[in-house]
Amino acid sequence: MTLKEQIATWFAYFIIAVLCLFLAVIVRFGILSRLRARGWRKRLRHPKMAEVESEWGVRLPRALEPFFESKIVDRFEFYLAPPNSDRESEWWYVAGFIPLTPQDIAAWIATTKVPGIPIADDGSKGVYYLPFDQLRQGKPPAVLLRPPGWQPKDIVVASSVEQFIRFEPRAVPKID
Repeated sequence: MTLKEQIATWFAYFIIAVLCLFLAVIVRFGILSRLRARGWRKRLRHPKMAEVESEWGVRLPRALEPFFESKIVDRFEFYLAPPNSDRESEWWYVAGFIPLTPQDIAAWIATTKVPGIPIADDGSKGVYYLPFDQLRQGKPPAVLLRPPGWQPKDIVVASSVEQFIRFEPRAVPKID
């Protein structure tokens, strides 16, 4: 076999490998993710806190359960703002909440790699979460936002879950 034929053969193998990888990505994220996420809206207002605590060895704040059973978690694409805040710079965009079930939490942790329990997303690949270290130490956890990027720096959204659940929903301002 000539050098030209060897190069052509290796190039063909490379193309086949790239196509197989592309197909695997489509199957994983286009099909399997949708199958796993099916029914998430039903699970959203029915948190399985004991199961999540058991799965990850954490203690979740009790205030989360009534919050996730409330209608606010049904909302999409809105802002959460500290009470009486009129400065948009203090508002936090929420694309949607994440069901507090082992199935959903595991999928979000696998996808985002956040070091905690994800509770909402910001629509730009950012995730609001409760850090494992605080949950495992029995400390009241802060609510953090892990923005997208290679080396994201977490942002403290609220110093506690209790503070976070007092935030008020605000409509997305209309752009003129």
